Amino acid sequence: MFRIGICDDEPLFIDEFKKNIAQIFKNHQWKGTITAFTSGIQLIKSNENSNFDITFLDIDMPETDGFSVAESIPEKNSLLVFCTSHNELVYNSFSYQPFWFLCKENYDKHLEEVLIAARQKIALRNTNYEFNINGQVYNVDIEEILYIDVSKHRVYIHLKNGQEIYFRENLSKIEEIFQECWIL
Repeated sequence: MFRIGICDDEPLFIDEFKKNIAQIFKNHQWKGTITAFTSGIQLIKSNENSNFDITFLDIDMPETDGFSVAESIPEKNSLLVFCTSHNELVYNSFSYQPFWFLCKENYDKHLEEVLIAARQKIALRNTNYEFNINGQVYNVDIEEILYIDVSKHRVYIHLKNGQEIYFRENLSKIEEIFQECWIL
């Protein structure tokens, strides 16, 4: 289930945007929900109860602008995509660490690309992977893997925290184990 939040003060744009997302969902046979808000305050209140996998935010809105709304969204909870007609604000958006920046004039050319990339990133969130090598059970958070290498017939899984998991196995076996986790 892919949960999408949209916040824009233009109801006509929201309707068009939702239709385009729904069509992409249909084309890929994805399931999900799309929730729209016409004010940043509504989105902020909603985010207290439910989080979205990806949030599309307009920047120029009355009452509360998109940057202020972005500050209220916990970074790990939602991928943030600014979608605005103010392309000159792209550099101002970097401090909010957006996942993407879409220009309203041609957002539809890139929307599918954004959704595919977001789904891949979300699939890796908090993915603990348990595997059994020679009777030893390992539980690894996929996002914590820095890299995997082989040396002297041993596979080393290097984690971001500096730890290493190592064991005797073929790298091809490890590739099979983690096949569904790789982003190609």
